[in-house]
Amino acid sequence: MKTRNLVLALAAVGVVVAFNLMDESSSSADAVTHDVKSAQAKDGSGATPGSSPVASLGNVSIESDAVSDWLATLPASMRSALKDNRGPLDQWLRNQLTEKALFAEAQAQEWSERPEVARAIELATREIVLRSYLDSVSQPAEDYPVAADMAAAYEQNKDQLLIPARYQVRQIYLAAPANDEAAVAAARKQASKLVDQAKAKGADFSALARAHSNDVRSAALGGDIGSLPLAQLVPEVRPVVAGMKQGEVSGPVQTATGLHILKLEAVEEARNASLEEVDAQLRQALRQQRQGEVAQAYVERVMSSSTLSIDGAQLTQLLE
Repeated sequence: MKTRNLVLALAAVGVVVAFNLMDESSSSADAVTHDVKSAQAKDGSGATPGSSPVASLGNVSIESDAVSDWLATLPASMRSALKDNRGPLDQWLRNQLTEKALFAEAQAQEWSERPEVARAIELATREIVLRSYLDSVSQPAEDYPVAADMAAAYEQNKDQLLIPARYQVRQIYLAAPANDEAAVAAARKQASKLVDQAKAKGADFSALARAHSNDVRSAALGGDIGSLPLAQLVPEVRPVVAGMKQGEVSGPVQTATGLHILKLEAVEEARNASLEEVDAQLRQALRQQRQGEVAQAYVERVMSSSTLSIDGAQLTQLLE
């Protein structure tokens, strides 16, 4: 059972979840995931002393400190991408402002004083306190796991610890929103000519990308979007890339924002990860497993420290 739990805890190792970071001028190839964290002032405005507002909606605002906190939760690659494409950041700000405005309106109507809402708040508070307390009393020793624990866990689970295949891809991107028939038709006509040129003997795909791709960032690199696992490519592109041979040029691939002409430069096959490559993930999985065991033991000790009494007669009446 312990091995199964550990395998489940390690299931996320090497897996990348796609989150679209594009607008009509982006490569449509990079994808990441992020978690959202924000601060909420008691009055619903979101204001924080000493912090200046970055965005506002009526009487509510998002302060620079809240934005900084959220950005700090993102991977460095995503923060860098936001410099060229602020669409996701703008959408996050809109979402936060909308939530704050709705919360302020509810507070003004003393909505939290309604019996059913007050009860829900009480239950949520109890759950938060309980989980926080149990987390604090079940922390494993700081030196756990030791090297022997790591080595043993790696040997037991190494068949599940895989580094996915990575694909070195170049692209020529032609912006053409799927709902714009005229733009798509014009892009397909241009793409057909570019595909012929790219497939011609001695063709320089990099030069074609620099001259014709509408994605400024990858065009400057000769269309190179990097070496990526399939999970980091947009869904429409994944099966095309997976089925290509090294050096092959694809036909136009339609996505929501435009057409992509792809060239597969190289493939790094999937392989088992080394212990060094999964050290952090494996260490975290072992600590989580140990913490779960300690928490369960703590709960059982609390249950056994006092006499449990259940009034069956009252329960029978309540069930009638």
